[in-house]
Amino acid sequence: MSKLGIKIILSYVAMAAISTIVFTVVIRTIMLDSVIFGEEVDERTQMAFSSAIYAGFLFTTLLSLITALIFEINIVGPVATIRTNIKNISLEKEMDWKKVKSKDELEDINKELLYMLKKLRDANKNQKEFFQNTSHELKTPLMSIQGYAEAIKDGVMEEDEMQNALDIIIEESKGLSNVITSVLYLSSMDKVEKYDDKKDTWINIDERIERWKSLSENILADKNIEVVDNVPVNLEILMMQEKVDKLINNLLGNAIRYAKTKVEIDFFVQSNKAHLLISDDGNGFDDSDVDKIFDRFYKGEGGKNGLGLAIVKAIVDNYKGQIRAYNKEEGGAVVEMVFDDSIVNISQL
Repeated sequence: MSKLGIKIILSYVAMAAISTIVFTVVIRTIMLDSVIFGEEVDERTQMAFSSAIYAGFLFTTLLSLITALIFEINIVGPVATIRTNIKNISLEKEMDWKKVKSKDELEDINKELLYMLKKLRDANKNQKEFFQNTSHELKTPLMSIQGYAEAIKDGVMEEDEMQNALDIIIEESKGLSNVITSVLYLSSMDKVEKYDDKKDTWINIDERIERWKSLSENILADKNIEVVDNVPVNLEILMMQEKVDKLINNLLGNAIRYAKTKVEIDFFVQSNKAHLLISDDGNGFDDSDVDKIFDRFYKGEGGKNGLGLAIVKAIVDNYKGQIRAYNKEEGGAVVEMVFDDSIVNISQL
């Protein structure tokens, strides 16, 4: 039995004793009053009173014990189990989480604690994987830069090889800078503080898409890819312009990497929600990739650093939207974002 259970039993016994004492005092007072007023109390009556007092004490004590045991089983026991579970919490080791079957709020609390623990363990696991992947992504280009720099310093390269080595160093440095920038951006999105929506303004999506097409004109021409923009010209989204550009740059940049000839941007409204789709006519997602493409540092075939779509998902989640990826029946990949009408001005279309 727990310490709390013992304290409860002793408290009930004490209450029974106090009740008995009070009852005894009352009876004795009544008997004394009877004597004072000339009413004799015979021995038999006194014995009956005494027996009633002792019987009352025993009954009260027994009732207190039963009540305390019931309290112990239904409240103190579950509380002790919850306390043991909390005491054994570990983010690393597997633990035997004991169930509470009280069918009340205590059982709910135990379940909620287990749910919170699972979330913490997942977060801890993701954080470790994030750090490991970040270290790998930073270490690989650094080793390449170091290797070519040492070769140039030692003079073991010809003039034409040296020029190629310098180009590789510059390219790897840019890639390294992109990884660091993306990691810092994701870290800023992970902040616990409430998002400050005061910086959000209504941004014309079509204008930002046209701006991206203008900046990417050379890449599109080299790859001979057509970008078809089916978004209404007056479509606006309540978001920071920098985040809108991140969405467009990452999604369209990813689409043209895998497209064969065409990338399409489509829009429709369903159940007062805005659906924005970016699709390509490439080979589509591998079945093993669909559930992982938004994971940080997960790179499909031909991917870069595996952070672009993770950033997209972080932004969409930040604005209480939904995002999913799938393949078209006729072939090609689709990334679909869904926003509430409070974020996209569908009422004005």
